[in-house]
Amino acid sequence: SIFFNVSDPNNKLRKQICLANFFHTIPSNQMLTDSVSQYLIKKKWNKSLLLTGPLDEDMDYSNSFKTSAKKFGIKIINEKFFVNNNDPRVRDKNDLSFLTKGKKYNNVFVSDIDGEFSLSVPNATMNNALVTGSAGLIPKTWHWSYLRHGAPQLNGRFERLNNRRMNSEDWAAWISVKTIIESILRTQKVINSNIIK
Repeated sequence: SIFFNVSDPNNKLRKQICLANFFHTIPSNQMLTDSVSQYLIKKKWNKSLLLTGPLDEDMDYSNSFKTSAKKFGIKIINEKFFVNNNDPRVRDKNDLSFLTKGKKYNNVFVSDIDGEFSLSVPNATMNNALVTGSAGLIPKTWHWSYLRHGAPQLNGRFERLNNRRMNSEDWAAWISVKTIIESILRTQKVINSNIIK
């Protein structure tokens, strides 16, 4: 049996739990943070403030960004941990004016898998900075606005069938099915050509 991972970006699925019959059409967190890091380096925004949430998934995403930052030469100026509540006793962990003050940085990477805290980060930092990760510039597998390689036709068909725009998981599932179909067609051609010989 062959299995396709179309929704889980966990890095462990490609490292610790790597199986010969398990294929991934959704990128790992490491791949996503690599893409962000490459963009930041290209723009010469190489000083990051890292904001990490309380969930294990938030920590995994932050660790991926740390690995990417080291690989591509981004300096993480500071890492701060946030909580998503309004309790004044922990305002150093829930107030953006406290979380984003301090040393000079030119981008903020937010690791917030739930996405609730990260919604408030763009345009609310103490320093002018690009926000990436879970808000602002978000790395995605697929976006409905992509205009090359037959994407408008694919997006149009998907919208007509489902009354919504295609997202990353939808694309990953579509490319998995396409991979299976293409494999069968190509294998059939090889078999047919061998029979003719």
